[in-house]
Amino acid sequence: VGRLMPVKRHDLVIEAAHEAGMLIRIAGEGTEQKKLELLARKLGARAEFLGPLNQTELRNEYRRALFLIHTSETGSLDKAVLEALACGLPVISTSDSLEGIPIIKATPSPKAIAEAIALHRNEDTSSLPEYVRKHHSLENLISNIVEKIKNI
Repeated sequence: VGRLMPVKRHDLVIEAAHEAGMLIRIAGEGTEQKKLELLARKLGARAEFLGPLNQTELRNEYRRALFLIHTSETGSLDKAVLEALACGLPVISTSDSLEGIPIIKATPSPKAIAEAIALHRNEDTSSLPEYVRKHHSLENLISNIVEKIKNI
């Protein structure tokens, strides 16, 4: 989910899905799309490029998916991670910057991501939406900002 650009490492996701023998659905658009489509064809990967989605369409994708695979190298908490968790979708991530967030950590290799998919396929994800409400809601964000301002 998101902009298709080199730093997001969608190539790893396509390779991992191919290794796992799974369909990958990629939402978004960007400069890497033609390169990623070529990679998928070259590998014989089952990949669908959905283009940009509105919030309702994206929510429906999160609800039907098995995982969100997050391979971004931006070093930040991408909104897509919280959106997926809020929909009860488990996240497999290669990012070292998501400490404390209930994600499944994998090293940034297609094999490791494919192994994480196989290993965590049937886990209970019912607590994920509550985690997002408790730790990342707008209400909590505002109270945390107000508290920090008071301590300045």
